[in-house]
Amino acid sequence: MRRLAEDIRYALRQLRRSPSFAILALITLTLGVAANVIVFGIIDAFFLRPLPRISEPQQLYMVQHREDLWITLSYPQYKDVRDRNTVFSGVAMYRPARIGLGQTEKAQPVWGSAETTSTCWPCSRL
Repeated sequence: MRRLAEDIRYALRQLRRSPSFAILALITLTLGVAANVIVFGIIDAFFLRPLPRISEPQQLYMVQHREDLWITLSYPQYKDVRDRNTVFSGVAMYRPARIGLGQTEKAQPVWGSAETTSTCWPCSRL
């Protein structure tokens, strides 16, 4: 324990001799700690916490296909199903869509989805 106290006193004497190095070391440590806090906060918010507002995931249902055929609805048909719904707390629909990503002449095709939102749909505001 005595050696540790001697080492700390020696380090403080050396830092007092060169204050510019001490300030640079302090700024570097501060930036390093701040960067770690920010990165961990992002990882914690997106990957470590459960999804919000889905308290009972066993009550989510997805109607996807019938006999290996995709069920397709137009937007007016979707609105009709949504408005006449008496079974589910909310209805939403999505469909896969190819989207151009980038400048007009150099756009790369990527897959995305076109989705509807509803105030009852649990994932509409993630």
